[in-house]
Amino acid sequence: MCGKSGSDASAGSTSAPYKTLAQIISSLSSTQTGIVRSCIIYLTASIDVGTKILTLISDGLTYLNLASNTIYTSSSTLGVVTYQNFYIDNGTLQSSRNTGISLTSVMSYINCILKGVLLDLYGSGAEMNTCLVLSSTVWIGQTQTGAIPKATRSTFIATTFTTGSTSNLAAASNVVFSGCFFDKTSYMNLSGRTITFINCAFESNGTDFIINVNGTNKNIKAVQLVSDVANIGTTYADAQHFSGSLTNGAGTITFTNCFWTATPGFNDSANSDYTLKISPIANLFNNANIIGAYGLYKRFDCNDEAFNPARTGVSYSGVTRNTGAGTFDLTTPGTPGTVTSSSDPDYAITLPNATTLSSFVNWVGNFNFYNGDWVDKANYSAGVNDEVRMTYRVKVYDDNTSTWSSWYEIEMFQPVRIDGSSKGNGDIAATMTSLTAITGKRFQIEFTLRDDGV
Repeated sequence: MCGKSGSDASAGSTSAPYKTLAQIISSLSSTQTGIVRSCIIYLTASIDVGTKILTLISDGLTYLNLASNTIYTSSSTLGVVTYQNFYIDNGTLQSSRNTGISLTSVMSYINCILKGVLLDLYGSGAEMNTCLVLSSTVWIGQTQTGAIPKATRSTFIATTFTTGSTSNLAAASNVVFSGCFFDKTSYMNLSGRTITFINCAFESNGTDFIINVNGTNKNIKAVQLVSDVANIGTTYADAQHFSGSLTNGAGTITFTNCFWTATPGFNDSANSDYTLKISPIANLFNNANIIGAYGLYKRFDCNDEAFNPARTGVSYSGVTRNTGAGTFDLTTPGTPGTVTSSSDPDYAITLPNATTLSSFVNWVGNFNFYNGDWVDKANYSAGVNDEVRMTYRVKVYDDNTSTWSSWYEIEMFQPVRIDGSSKGNGDIAATMTSLTAITGKRFQIEFTLRDDGV
């Protein structure tokens, strides 16, 4: 589907996409996958998925504003939706509206940003993987015989976890968190449930992540494991790993290789950049395991040698290099400008080690946003450039052959992935179901700053 150029009267193909999310859900048969061309979607009414088993994949980062509406399954026996590559805002994602929660009525989320959402992680096999969850409420639970709901490599900011409608859950409902980060403004109220934390981190800085144990709210550092003589905060220092368990009513809370920290090590959390610092290395880089949704990335600014005009391949067109502020500034507001980094391997954008870029990369630091600038290779223009995503270009250097790849067009805020034909995930012609992350140590990038349209 495409919210700009699509039509609900069309065939629903790549060349003739639908216009609305409701139409694509209505048209799909059970077990089918729907591809949503990256766009901005505002729901005008709630959508019932019924008994379908669907996967919705955005071929870029689609912004889906639920506008206080709900996407839900009305069936108590079936109804599964998996969302991939969505930024979902302001509404409800609910696996069942009936009084009984079904084992097979499930919502799952892969590589999503979820903000201001009431969402389910309910039912057999419900999954959350590499997601950033902001100011949301997560309903957790399962019945006793189903596969355990699980959240993996996700970052939770100002998020509340609750059992929701507890009458629908077995007393010993389980949930597993693996490689997740919980900030100091998040709260877990799963009293009486079995909760497993594996390689997780909890923020404690002035205020703490709070977890309800046996009906009592406790700061994470006030929790005492059965094997310890004192609480976590007394027994373990900042970033020191701990393992152990404690009873939680009819359930058990288990920690394996977890820690608390006052300094997670985000690059710029004040501006919603939850990638991890390389120097000093972030505490969330835990024994070579990345905790949270995003990996280790160095942010470069215009003073880095990769952007020094004296280096081979560096160019500035319509952009001023502001060395005092470290910013890239549009020379003339209203006129786009382009920056290309160095193609010299000795001065290329270089990571400490060869890295698989499976999380989104914030390559560069500050721009001068005095006119509301953004990065995008080309503006949308119906029939001329149907690409609605914000994109830039990247090359990767092969140290074995001493050659650069071709340019890959990559979407902003997405992992650096290409398909089998070497088309980047920002290319409208890429096959989104076959994307794989690229691996490299040295990179060249080219980005266009603009403030001149859509």
